[in-house]
Amino acid sequence: MKKQYLVISIAISLTLAVIVAIVVFAPKYDAPSGDNNSLSSSSGEAVKAGVAPAMTKIRRPAVAGDFYPKEPAMLNKQLEDYLSEAQKIPAEGKLRILIVPHAGTIYSGATTARGFKQLEGEDYQRVIIMGVSHKSPIAHAAVYSQGWWETPFGNLEIDEELAKKIISDEHEVRADDIPHQDEHSLELPLLFLAKVQKQAKIVPILLGRPNDQLIEYLSFRLAGLMDEETLLIISTDLSHYPNWQDANYADSNTIKAILTGRVEALDNMVAYNTPDKYPGLSTSACGYRALRVALKLSQWLGFTDIREIDYTNSGDITGEKGRVVGYAAIGFWSREIVPLKLDDETKKEALKLVRDTLNSHYGKTELSYTPLNPSLSFPIGAFVTLTKEGALRGCIGNFEPEDPLYKVIQSVAVAAATKDARFTPVTQEELKNIEIEISTMSPQRLIRNWQDVEIGKQGVHIILGNKSGTLLPQIATDNNYDLVTFLETICWQKMGLDKQCYKDPAAKLYVYETDIFSESELLE
Repeated sequence: MKKQYLVISIAISLTLAVIVAIVVFAPKYDAPSGDNNSLSSSSGEAVKAGVAPAMTKIRRPAVAGDFYPKEPAMLNKQLEDYLSEAQKIPAEGKLRILIVPHAGTIYSGATTARGFKQLEGEDYQRVIIMGVSHKSPIAHAAVYSQGWWETPFGNLEIDEELAKKIISDEHEVRADDIPHQDEHSLELPLLFLAKVQKQAKIVPILLGRPNDQLIEYLSFRLAGLMDEETLLIISTDLSHYPNWQDANYADSNTIKAILTGRVEALDNMVAYNTPDKYPGLSTSACGYRALRVALKLSQWLGFTDIREIDYTNSGDITGEKGRVVGYAAIGFWSREIVPLKLDDETKKEALKLVRDTLNSHYGKTELSYTPLNPSLSFPIGAFVTLTKEGALRGCIGNFEPEDPLYKVIQSVAVAAATKDARFTPVTQEELKNIEIEISTMSPQRLIRNWQDVEIGKQGVHIILGNKSGTLLPQIATDNNYDLVTFLETICWQKMGLDKQCYKDPAAKLYVYETDIFSESELLE
């Protein structure tokens, strides 16, 4: 009997040893299914193929098998058929904003494909995609800010740097993954994006019931981040649950309002579309608030070429016309991205604030201030430049602040007057002869090649190790610098390094644009 127990004990021990060996030495597979913290390969080739590196958070599909076929081959065939039947609209300029639906692929897939067809042959590096949180009644904007987004066609990488620039706890724009976990409104459009623009990094954002201040901030912030390589996608269905005929009327109203490019027109039309006019109507657009952000952004940047790409409703697909949902694809095109600028009244208020701040500082008095123009409450980078009889007396700025613009220009104004190491501090007696100039700044954008700098139009910020330096774009114009001289001046004069430090592989070059205005221009 003892011998039998001994044999059993040895067998159990060997079995446990084998299990331990399997756990410890088993290979790790790329992007396994499972919980959101599953691991995947970290090799460079895997990343190039759209596979998330090890220890990276991955947003897994939530509605595969419900809103679209779970079998990748079947889904691929469905999307390929839709895309092959779609046509690209001839347009001048580049598509900047795309509105598409998010219903099941058998319902809205053809309309969504006609929208995404417009992206074929284009090169976008960043896509901000915004939709509605159907299940989480959030009052903030929820940004999925890190990791990867899994699709059957490869993983899409989250643009973590861009997400950081969008997030502002003060303005209720938060890093919050939870509402994204079971939400379908972004998952459906991102299937198509992975088919036509797989190389683009993404920033997914969900809105629930944000207030007007959040929408104002988000539209302004995103407008400042738009460039030639950035696309904004808005995910929304249109009318919910009227009959087929009423859906056509109500959706036509909503589409016409969107085509005006004016958020006021959309607000008025949504107020006009009511269940009294169209029985069964519960909403004109489930992504109404995301649409408001897009239209406000469009107004900031002057997008006027807005076109309806396609319209259908579920009754057209199923033949069931008693209770339908509307779907539209709409595009916003422009030839160029015009740098975001403050209006003249806001600029005048900013200049007066700098003057009042300096007088208060030297007079040792407290300045109580509440901005009149809402743009001064947004976190915008700015430089304040002080000159006396045409000669520089101080210039200091803040690139990408957390603080609102009015606080930024107050702090850098005092710093420019008292802490610019190149000059003796400005005296109180000099103030009456000091000319004030403000340069508001677009968010910085990392560039791949120093030769991509647009001299005279863009400022450059170089970071190498623990050294950094910048020159505003007007410095090149004022001194007739070519690009090499401009970059060399940053390296040796601003950073104290070799003139060609900008060519160092470890150097990071950021570009930005400025809007320059002065007292002599606006206040005299």
